[in-house]
Amino acid sequence: MKKTTLNFLLVALIATTLSSCSKKETFIDVVPEKDSLAQTLIYTIPLGTGTHNDTLTANLNLRTINYPSVPDDTGDGSTGEHTWIEFINPDYLKETCLLGISKLKAKYFYHQIGTKSFSVAFFNKDQERICMQKLKANKTAPHGWSSEWNIPPFVEKINPEVLFNSTENGSFTFVLSEPCTEFGFELTPNIQGENVNYTVIYGNYQYDGTSGEIQPITTYNPGLARIFALKAKRSFTVVEVISYDDPDEVGYTAGGSAITNIRYTLAQ
Repeated sequence: MKKTTLNFLLVALIATTLSSCSKKETFIDVVPEKDSLAQTLIYTIPLGTGTHNDTLTANLNLRTINYPSVPDDTGDGSTGEHTWIEFINPDYLKETCLLGISKLKAKYFYHQIGTKSFSVAFFNKDQERICMQKLKANKTAPHGWSSEWNIPPFVEKINPEVLFNSTENGSFTFVLSEPCTEFGFELTPNIQGENVNYTVIYGNYQYDGTSGEIQPITTYNPGLARIFALKAKRSFTVVEVISYDDPDEVGYTAGGSAITNIRYTLAQ
């Protein structure tokens, strides 16, 4: 009787093992959907925390800058004579004035910054007013920028204070209070671990074509913020910053962008 029982248990054990192996062999890996993948993306400023807050809006009482009227025909797209400033250099620092942000209050939002003699205002691609939030250097979110910036000559400083633009794709437009012939700034996307390309177009809508254009430059967060600067023969009052990340192709957006060290030279 004991021998019969032992044989029965042995047969049952073998059957269970075969069944288990069969299940393993037919198991199919499920590829995460796009929404699941999106949850693994990392942003220096968590999405939603840098959104404009009316209670923290600061007004510097500067002369109001409106988005210039865009003519029906904006020209043939040609660019004027200009020089792309690829790296920080002594001539660039000597020729330009720094539009400092050190006196702006951390965590507050600003649509327009500068002085009575020169200021810039921020707009989105639909020509709507947007605000940028001042963040402390080397401090954690939501009121600081903790991510590594870059090193000279790609940027001026390793860990600067920044202005954070929460626009989803990271694009925005500077509108200048006075015409300039030289203008630059440093930029990086909010998303970490992904390449994001930016193009910058300099113009003023008062003539055919543009003053100049910076072709796509690849930025990367952390550690690869870049200077975007240009010196043009023809003056300009509008500087468009355009991100070329395509969420339909690469599965992510820049999640906003951070800028600092805005520099300019007024037209004579």
